[in-house]
Amino acid sequence: MSKSIRSYNELLAEKQRMELLLAAQKELVRYDLQELKAELKPAINAVALLGKVTTADSSNPLISGITNTAIDLLIKKGLLGRAGWVTRLLVPVLLKNYSSHFITSHKDELTQKLFSLFSKNGKEKKEN
Repeated sequence: MSKSIRSYNELLAEKQRMELLLAAQKELVRYDLQELKAELKPAINAVALLGKVTTADSSNPLISGITNTAIDLLIKKGLLGRAGWVTRLLVPVLLKNYSSHFITSHKDELTQKLFSLFSKNGKEKKEN
């Protein structure tokens, strides 16, 4: 405020000026927050991935059991059969945790693909 207010009209003009200044500052804060979110997006994605790798999703125990068994057979005993004990211990655990989240989030797509493999309609569509 550069000068003192002496009349009601000056007060209204000052109020309008301050409201415009407040709106401009709010817009500047919104813009800064959007930039901050964009800059932090890779870090947020990394933390989300770390969370998926370190914790398992236990919402569907049947599917989790099947994938855990498959990972044990294929990865732990097959691909990592001659690897060191630390690798054989950590890699299957991390894969099990991540696969539980992946399967939960892509459940509909995976079941559709599975049923299309075993249905007659799926074979006819592939031939046409």
